[in-house]
Amino acid sequence: MSLDYVKFTNGFEKFMPKEYRDMVEHGPFGKKVSVSQMGSFKEILEEHPMCAGCAMTLFIRLAMIAVPNPEDTIMVGTAGCGRLAISQAAIPFVYGNYGDQNGVASGLSRGLRLRFGDKPKDVVVMAGDGGTADIGFQQVLHSWFRKERFTTIMLDNEVYGNTGGQESGMTSRGAVLKMAPLGKKFEKMDMLQMAKVAGCAYVATVVPN
Repeated sequence: MSLDYVKFTNGFEKFMPKEYRDMVEHGPFGKKVSVSQMGSFKEILEEHPMCAGCAMTLFIRLAMIAVPNPEDTIMVGTAGCGRLAISQAAIPFVYGNYGDQNGVASGLSRGLRLRFGDKPKDVVVMAGDGGTADIGFQQVLHSWFRKERFTTIMLDNEVYGNTGGQESGMTSRGAVLKMAPLGKKFEKMDMLQMAKVAGCAYVATVVPN
C-alpha cells in the first residue's frame, strides 16, 4: 500500500469521472490535515447516495479527516446507510457481509502486520448500530476480548435507517419508529461499558451539540 494506488494508470485519466480525478488531485493523500482544514481538500465524493441532510455524512467526513495516514489505512464496513458514503471516501474500503466487519478486520489487521511488518498499516471498522450492536455483536465483542489491533467506530443513529425504520438494540426506550409504532420496550444497550469491560485500549463517545 502506498500513494501509487490512488494514481491513474497511464492513459486512463480521460476515462475517469471528474469527481474521482478531483479527489486524486486534491485529496488528503500524503498530507497532514486536520478538521480546521475541512473544505480545503476533498475527502469524499459529493455525489454520494446518502439522503439529503443526513448528519451521518458529516460524522463520516469528520472520521475520515481524523485518519492520520489514509494511504496506509483500510476501512471495513457492512450493510447499512453509512457504507453508502464510506465506500466513496478517499480511503480503501472493504465491504463485508452483514455483521462480519470485525471478523474481516481481524484477518486484515493480522495479515497486514505479517506482510508489512516494518510499516504501520491501520484498519478501521465503521458501521452502524445495527451492524455493530445487533447483527455483528458476537464478532464485535470477541474481537474486543481478543485485543485485536484495529479501531471500531459505531455510527449510532438508533435505528435501522436503511431498511425502513426498525428498532435496534441502540434505540432509546420509548422511541416510536416507523416499524415500531408502539415504542421500544427495552433500554438502550450500553456498548461503551461493554467495551470497557472487554478491555479496549481506548473508549470514547462523540455526541453532536
